[in-house]
Amino acid sequence: MNRAVGILRVVARRLLGALGLLVGASAIIYMTVRAAPGNALDAIIPLETPEDVKMQLLKDFGLDQGPIMGFITWVGNALHGDLGACIGRSFQGMTVQEVALPAYAMTVLLATLSLLACFCLALGLVLVTGGGGRTSRRLMAPLYVVSSAPSFVVAVFFIQI
Repeated sequence: MNRAVGILRVVARRLLGALGLLVGASAIIYMTVRAAPGNALDAIIPLETPEDVKMQLLKDFGLDQGPIMGFITWVGNALHGDLGACIGRSFQGMTVQEVALPAYAMTVLLATLSLLACFCLALGLVLVTGGGGRTSRRLMAPLYVVSSAPSFVVAVFFIQI
């Protein structure tokens, strides 16, 4: 019984740590984006847009609030499934999930290809070197490069071959 309680404590501690990491990383990213000069609307609306339309869009996007209240509003919306602007709708009239799903699927595919490439390279190096010696150290450099490079770069490289 004591062992089960200990395991539950460890799992609970890890879950709380993961939640703290998620909230902390989200806050840092949100505050960094908000601290940048301008805002998202400056990049997507024409210069000749009337001021009243800009103000309404700022309100719709939550950019009329301060950074802390904006983050709290964003978290609340995200907890209700609203991951985007203008009540979960993109400018194309689709939900954010409908817009993001194809990109997410491509990301998963690229990450899988990258992981597979790393696995094949590591397996090949182990078979060639026998797991030790001077040759092993020289041949490990490509594995370090592949495993430390961003996964999409490695995947695109291997797709081109």
